[in-house]
Amino acid sequence: MAWSCDEYQEWVEKEIRERIKRKRQGRREKCKRKKCKKWCLCCNKWFCWIETFIYWVVEWIVRIVGEWILYVVCRIVTALVSLFLLGLSIAGWIFKWGYCMFWGRSDMDKLPMKELQIEVVIVHKDEETRNPITERTIDQYIYYADMILHQEARITVKRRGKIRETVSSSLWRLDASSVGAKIREWVKAIFLLIGRDNPRYLTVYAIGGIQNAEALHQPLFGSVFIVDGNPDTTLAHELGHALLAFWNAWHSKKKGHLMYVPWTEREDDSGWTAQTGVPKLSRNERCTMRRSRWLEHSWIPFDP
Repeated sequence: MAWSCDEYQEWVEKEIRERIKRKRQGRREKCKRKKCKKWCLCCNKWFCWIETFIYWVVEWIVRIVGEWILYVVCRIVTALVSLFLLGLSIAGWIFKWGYCMFWGRSDMDKLPMKELQIEVVIVHKDEETRNPITERTIDQYIYYADMILHQEARITVKRRGKIRETVSSSLWRLDASSVGAKIREWVKAIFLLIGRDNPRYLTVYAIGGIQNAEALHQPLFGSVFIVDGNPDTTLAHELGHALLAFWNAWHSKKKGHLMYVPWTEREDDSGWTAQTGVPKLSRNERCTMRRSRWLEHSWIPFDP
């Protein structure tokens, strides 16, 4: 909607009701200034009083109907549209999941290449406390993520634009146990993400540190947090969370797989050397990643 319901209500109050109110008050003051002709029971004020009364009635009609009733209707319609779009999103996800589980192809050579765009932001605590991570390190993480997802899911990872820098004490150090609170983030993001299909790119924040984790994917908002000194496969693992499911709870039980934790066993059992061994994806993981809304053209039903 071009206007929100609150903006509509404010517009009605300022542009319509306030004008009528000013006119009513002006007519009232004009009536007061007129000298009453007692011989005809103030007949010279009758029309002025009637006009003031009409303005008062119109003002209340505008307030009740134009401002409050239509505001409530607007909120109800907005909620219904939001629920409808949410239902479509859930139905689409169920279809994608079913397609991946029962009809998805597993022949890697025939899968078309898909692209995941990410933007990168380096976060500094303040002007004095600078993040030690370098652009070269970040590009190396992206290179590893691209190599893994390219080989295992035919997904290429590309950095979108230049690496930006910002100052934010709140993002400088995060607590994974609080930021990753799935239910809270889910509830907050349900309505925020409705209709957010373009542009389709994730944001990777390089921050100072993460308590209780080495890296973090914030559910639903399309944000990944990494720190300086992450293991080679970490960014690919967190991007996997973003691609797999909006509840961000998909971990593999198979050692050597990309979505397995801890990272030491993930890399050791895959024979990771940054050159040859690549952590694996299951058929279901591969198909689900390729159906992610973060990828271009992920909605095409016949293209897993």
